[in-house]
Parts: sequence; structure tokens; C-alpha cells
Amino acid sequence: MELLSLTSVASQMRKGAPLPWNVRTASGQLLLARGQILATDDDIDALLERGMFVDAAELRVRGGDVAPLYRNVFERWAAMERRLATLLRSRPQDLGSRITELALGVGELADEHADELIFAVVQYDHGRFSAYGVAHAMHVAAVCALLARRLSNTEEQRQSLLCAALTMNMSIVELQGQLASRGGKPTTAERAAIERHPIAAAEALRSLGVTDELWLRLVAEHHEQPDGDGYPSGIEAQCELVNLLHLVDVFTAKYAARADRAGLPARIAAQQLFIQSGRHPVAALLIKEFGMYPPGCIVKLSNGETAVVVRRGAQVNQPIAAVFINRNGLPVSPPLRRDTSRSDCAVVMSLSPEGILVQHAVEQLYESAQPGGVAARWSN
Repeated sequence: MELLSLTSVASQMRKGAPLPWNVRTASGQLLLARGQILATDDDIDALLERGMFVDAAELRVRGGDVAPLYRNVFERWAAMERRLATLLRSRPQDLGSRITELALGVGELADEHADELIFAVVQYDHGRFSAYGVAHAMHVAAVCALLARRLSNTEEQRQSLLCAALTMNMSIVELQGQLASRGGKPTTAERAAIERHPIAAAEALRSLGVTDELWLRLVAEHHEQPDGDGYPSGIEAQCELVNLLHLVDVFTAKYAARADRAGLPARIAAQQLFIQSGRHPVAALLIKEFGMYPPGCIVKLSNGETAVVVRRGAQVNQPIAAVFINRNGLPVSPPLRRDTSRSDCAVVMSLSPEGILVQHAVEQLYESAQPGGVAARWSN
């Protein structure tokens, strides 16, 4: 019997829906039969934390092909975020190998689906304040994976970087969600935990068997700065990857909303970081990678239509967009593809996402972005 980790198919588990396959222990013993109902998210999380499995044969469909675990990039990304939440909460003894596997997945998405990955980061629902800590770690890892492709680092170094991004805040991940939900300044005790968290996270990783010294160093030093004005040690951070991780951490925090403030548009956040960092090369890379109108950005076109950017174009100001509101302010279904390099549908301005609801599933927006593509109505 070939067993697959339950976390690899977690996206197929739905609260209140019957299990699509049997759930088994590591020895293959039946734990839950197909068809049983998982009533709550806690029921699902409990199974994931216990490290259960499914039989690969049950995932096979007609013709002997293995059914895809995810319907699209975005479903896979959501499952990865959920998996990280489970790992950081449960801290299994094999955390290092599981985080490494997750980091490989982030790197793969950055290499093969960069536009979709940026879209997932920019269009994230920042109203999910309690999940901020995990989402922030995923976003930092995603952006680091994208930028690292532009640097002369080895694949092993990039892997260490992504592992560090996913775990650098593991000692305060719950606190991050609490602060995002509550707003305001942290208490004295919370501030102390924040100031110590780089060292606490590195110590926790080492205690769980992580031996990758670059990974551990990046976690311990991710709040240090080149001028020595960082924390917890106040050292002058000269390591390129430490600076990359720190600046991406700051960037993603800038565009994330909190209960007491709205987030900045990604483009504005990158521009602010460029100025505040003294025109640091990493900040310049951010602007180059995201462009003027990154995927996920809401824009107004010269013909009066409102669209969401889905792909970067040959020029930074000429992305491919999917129209979801026509010039009369009415919803468009299916969404319409627009190449904004054309003068009759050029981007004239970006719009605040506040109060604007994209009434289409993201996969349909991307289907419409293909030349000649036709998108179906969002069924959710």
C-alpha cells in the first residue's frame, strides 16, 4: 500500500462534507472510513496534526491516472498555508524536513507560476487578522523565492532562505494574529517576546533537529540591519540573504492590513521601502519584480472599465488584466481579457481595493487572461 500524507490532500477536505477517501495511520490501519463527516475545522486540524495518511490507490481515477491533488495554483497555495499553520502549531519532531518540503513547493510555484503567486500575495484577504502570522510567513517566503531568482545564490542557499522565511516568527505566530486583530501597541510583555523572537525561533528549530546553519542564522538575524540598528543583537548585518529576508519582511508587513489601519498597495509599499532603506538594491529588485501594476492590483482603464491585473506585461506599465466591471459600472460575466499595451484600454490609474469586490473565482480570471479564453461564472 502506497501511503500519502494527509496534508498533501488537505485541500480536498471540507467542513461538513463526507471524507472522499479512507484515512489511515502510518501502518495503513483504517482510522476513519470514507464518507464520514468532519463537522468542524478543528476536526480537520486534529487529523492533520496527528500525521495521518491516505492510500494513493484511492486517488486514482479512470485509466489509472492519479487524480491531481489541486485544481489550480491557488488551491495548492491555500493548502500550503494551512499546512504551515498546522506545523507551526504542533511542532513535530520532524519539523525541519516538513518545512523543507513546504519550501520546495514555494520555490516551485515561484519558478513556474510567478504571476499567480504574486496575485495570491497581493489579493490576500487581510481581514483574516487572526491568521496574519502564518499568512505573513507564506508571503515573505513567496516574495523571497521570486527575488532570489534574480540573485547569484545557489539553489541550496535559496532553500535555506525559504525555510527561514517560513519559520522566523514561529515563537510569536499566535501573538502576531492577536496584535493584528486587536490593533494598537503591544504590552511590555508582548514587546519583550517580539524583541526576543529571532533567537527564540532559532533555538526552537535547533531543539527540533534543524542543523542547517544558514537557515538558523537567517532566522536569528532577520531583524538585524546593515547599520547595526536592528535587534536582538544590534550587529551590522552584511549578509546579502539576511538583508533580503529583513527587507521582504518589512515590505510584506507594510501592505498587510491591521484592525486599526489599512494596508498599503504593494507598489506604494515597495516605493516606500526603497526610500526608507536608502535605495537598497533589494528594494529596487522588489519594484522591478512587482512592476507598476502587479498581479492582483485593481486598475481603471482608459475606456472606463475596471479590471484586476493577472499578468505582468513586457513593459512595467502594460500588464494583462481581466475586466470585471464595465464602463457603466455594471458587473461583467465572464471577465474580459485586456492587453493594456493597447492605447484604447491602457491603465490610467490603480484603485484602492477597499469596497471593490471581484465577483469571479481567481481561476476564472486567469482563464479569461489567455488569448481567446472564455471564463465561466464563479460557482462558489
